[in-house]
Amino acid sequence: NRNGLEKRAELCIPLNMLPSLKHLKLRCETRFDLKEAKETDEMNEDGLVVPPRVVGDILPVLETVTLDMLDPSVVAQWLGDYLRGLKDWGKWDGFCELVVLEHPLGEVGSRKVIYSGDRALAWCDNIL
Repeated sequence: NRNGLEKRAELCIPLNMLPSLKHLKLRCETRFDLKEAKETDEMNEDGLVVPPRVVGDILPVLETVTLDMLDPSVVAQWLGDYLRGLKDWGKWDGFCELVVLEHPLGEVGSRKVIYSGDRALAWCDNIL
């Protein structure tokens, strides 16, 4: 934390590489930034080409998403976009629930909150 800036990890969730995925659980004890997958080849620090992470347009129909993290709002926009996409593709009935493990300040442990269907989408919109 130099000059008041917090160093954060970066996370890319390439769902289009996991078309049969049904249950996604994100568990993180640190803060991170969610990044979009890049469509071009990249070079790593050794000069080797890293293949593109975007390989298709088939996204899985997730049945459940579980968020167990300090700041779940970091994935709210991404998840909301994904859930709206399910509605647009006519796959909304495949999604069952969003499980958020909340970690209230000053309390030990977590509190489990379940949002089904449209309530999950509302959570995404309201937490932003």
